Amino acid sequence: MFKSLKIFVVVGGLFFFSGLTLYARTMEQKDTTLVQKKLQYECVQQRVHRVGDVNFCATNWGFLGSEMRGNAESPGGCFNPNPAFPTPAPSLEFPKGSGLEYLFQGAIWVGGVVEGETLVSVGADGWQAINEMFPDEEPGGCIIEKTILPSTPNCNPPDTAGAVSEQDIIAIYSDTTTVGIATDPYDKRPHKPVGIKVIQSSYSWGKTGFDRFFILDYRIINIGLHNIDSAYVGFYYDGDVMHISNSSGFRDDITGFKHFYVSPANETTEVNLAWLADNNGDPGSGAWTTHSVTGVTALKVLETPNPALKYSYNWWVSEGTDPVNLDWGPQKQANWDLWLSRYSTWCEGGKGTPCGDRAKYFVMSNGEIDYDQIYSCIDKTAEGWLPPPSICQDLADGYDTRYLLSFGPFQLPIQDTLHFVMALVADDSFHTYPNNPINPAMPDTFYSKLNFSGLVQTALRAESLYKGDYYTEVNEENASKDNLPNGFELSQNYPNPFNPNTVIEYALPQASYVELVIYNILGQKIRVLVNQHQNAGYKRISWDGKNDQGQIVKSGMYFYQLRVSEKVSSKKMILLR
Repeated sequence: MFKSLKIFVVVGGLFFFSGLTLYARTMEQKDTTLVQKKLQYECVQQRVHRVGDVNFCATNWGFLGSEMRGNAESPGGCFNPNPAFPTPAPSLEFPKGSGLEYLFQGAIWVGGVVEGETLVSVGADGWQAINEMFPDEEPGGCIIEKTILPSTPNCNPPDTAGAVSEQDIIAIYSDTTTVGIATDPYDKRPHKPVGIKVIQSSYSWGKTGFDRFFILDYRIINIGLHNIDSAYVGFYYDGDVMHISNSSGFRDDITGFKHFYVSPANETTEVNLAWLADNNGDPGSGAWTTHSVTGVTALKVLETPNPALKYSYNWWVSEGTDPVNLDWGPQKQANWDLWLSRYSTWCEGGKGTPCGDRAKYFVMSNGEIDYDQIYSCIDKTAEGWLPPPSICQDLADGYDTRYLLSFGPFQLPIQDTLHFVMALVADDSFHTYPNNPINPAMPDTFYSKLNFSGLVQTALRAESLYKGDYYTEVNEENASKDNLPNGFELSQNYPNPFNPNTVIEYALPQASYVELVIYNILGQKIRVLVNQHQNAGYKRISWDGKNDQGQIVKSGMYFYQLRVSEKVSSKKMILLR
């Protein structure tokens, strides 16, 4: 299927890396001012998760990924194989060391109404080179790296205080910088901050079964002078799934949203996965090769402030050579009519890329769950969608596609915090047939040969780990005979006072039956955190300030008691809301 050619340009040295093809896209080249700002910081700005089977780059700029190795990993790092100097950072390489990339760039979007004006701040928008989040002044604009492991290749001892996973990467950034940010060509004004600080914590593990996902924990704090009303959060994902040597591999991605998974035993599970993959896995001469991208990635929401929030999943293609005809995404007819009743056009004249704050907010809040891309040529007007576009065949069999997974609305008063958690998961068994062409008129034939089972199981394992407070199934095997505690011990929780989460650590010199319980000041049992047999070792678990019924408890003093065989130890802690 013929795809409209894209224009490639050289962006001064930023996209060169040894032995690899130059990779740059005209409309996605980095803003020069942003690059200059990055160079002003003599500390960690990009750090790569490397303990699992996926290399994944987290940054301190509101975006994820390294733009297909266009950005280098900062020197240092506990797991960096080249800690002495900057080295091209894998974006989302899976399996690690394979050269197979599944992410060009992802980014967080935050929008809301501030004093009656609709504002959106983005880590990156993927097309107009808009970057509106920058490292926060505290703690010095630098990424923090922690680990639960007692030693790592480059850090002995590493920072373990408050660590959650085998590699924690913590970035703190905000949208309040206005100097030097490019003017949005559609808003026709300089950047107007929403007024937020973001604490982004990403966690990863190396144990088999837990090494193909990341937990992304976000806290958004309103640091502005006004309440943020009707706020929404979005996750932008531009995959470009390909081997790094394939300079044109970004042109044939497909995406979709998996509501439910039906197992071979005919059991139905609600999964709600926004996924993206290559259209056919890039076989060579009818067989898989070392350059075949047979896998898939997906985003899943694990926790939001309110389970009743409205979700949106929207995908589109961005094409600067012919924006009217080649810039397109699904739209509900009612939403499209609503937009046109307020404004005369959509961005560049197409129906895909949301340009400017108002369009971005409109997409984040539209409540649409778009149909899967391979159905682009199927007429769904009876279901309320716009008719298929003239380029539907090019879309259905893969394109330079990106998606946005959003949720809201919520209110964010001054100094209040919004907490939510995502999982980014990967699986390598999505394409199992080297010959599975997409027929735009018969997409179900193609769809029936895709394998979602591995992706679903990985996503459910990530969800189970998170709901088990990150630790239950992973840390049991971290203890070795050379690193066993000398005695029974219960540590003071941290932080203390806390809101809403705190961590409790304890030590078991030998395998034992363990009971860890939270009590209120009246001695009433509030929450049973642990009630099971555990192996010897150092243990860590968190309490989210909720009782056994999932209800949020009040501020005040609480006690936690650890009972191991005949040994009992108790300590007090303070919850401040």
